[in-house]
Amino acid sequence: MHDLYERIVAAGRSGIYESNYLKANAPDGSGAFWLKHNVLVPAFGADFPAVAEFWAVLWRADGSPRVWKRSVDLGAVTLSSDRVEIVSESVRLDPDRAQGSLGDGEGEISWHLAMRHELPPLRHFDADWMYEAGFPRKKLVTGSPRTLFDGYFVVDGERISVDAWVGHRNHNWGTEHAHRYAYGGCNLWEDGSDLTVEGFTVQVRLAGPVRSPWLTMVNGLERGARYGAGSVAASLRSLGEVSWPEWKASVPCPDGRRARLRMRLDPARAAGLRYLHPDGTVSYCYNVKDADTRLVLGTVSYRSRAGELEFLFPDPVPGIPLHGESSVDQLRDNLVYGA
Repeated sequence: MHDLYERIVAAGRSGIYESNYLKANAPDGSGAFWLKHNVLVPAFGADFPAVAEFWAVLWRADGSPRVWKRSVDLGAVTLSSDRVEIVSESVRLDPDRAQGSLGDGEGEISWHLAMRHELPPLRHFDADWMYEAGFPRKKLVTGSPRTLFDGYFVVDGERISVDAWVGHRNHNWGTEHAHRYAYGGCNLWEDGSDLTVEGFTVQVRLAGPVRSPWLTMVNGLERGARYGAGSVAASLRSLGEVSWPEWKASVPCPDGRRARLRMRLDPARAAGLRYLHPDGTVSYCYNVKDADTRLVLGTVSYRSRAGELEFLFPDPVPGIPLHGESSVDQLRDNLVYGA
């Protein structure tokens, strides 16, 4: 796989988006965070500059999430050519640390976090060609499927300690976001199991108005060993149901078991984000970090209230506030240079 820097150089006519994000939950359920470090390079003919988009989303035990965003001209950002490293004046990410600060008219947030990685990377597709070819248009690798975070946030002057919060470091990229999807993951279970799960049910654009059937994959690590199957053949024997605010999936595992996953979110806890595509169109993302989650592997059942569940749709869900630019014109108006 090419790295981020090389993909941007090679983006050419199709453009590219890329996301390196961190998420974690407090083990006692008192909060969760989501830090996104995005790159957006326009497709040929799309009239907007290449940008880095920095997001911070913070959940407390009660109430709605708080969301901050800054869009920065990509020329003011340093990208490493040989590892995950994104550096601007206000935000920095490398493989083991994250720090930054964002502010708007409604408040400020800053963070200083160290990461401890407990599991090897998880490749969701088990064939190299799926990462190298034009299809699927969206690729993903979980660089650190179980990460412990230590450090702190400061929100409007209040310090929030982060002590062994459980999460992961995730990486996805492509020439466009999918048409619709549900994505879910969890690595913090009520019984303390050494288990992770991630998966999705997705519908992609094929040509013009034609859309694909729904495709489903679920993967994870069970005591450090992979149990899912990330192949096209396996996806044809998988079932997925996207029914807001719930997602269900059932997939075959190579060892003969079946993995069954059900996740449901509370819309009042959802962070609503607008996602710009490389061609300038907009999709609508809704994410929580406290989804009710049940995973059944064979005959063994696992439960959690710390699931990450995300939906993406071409039209907004009524009643949920949205954050981020709603158009290319607004992106230009909000763009920060040299910060």
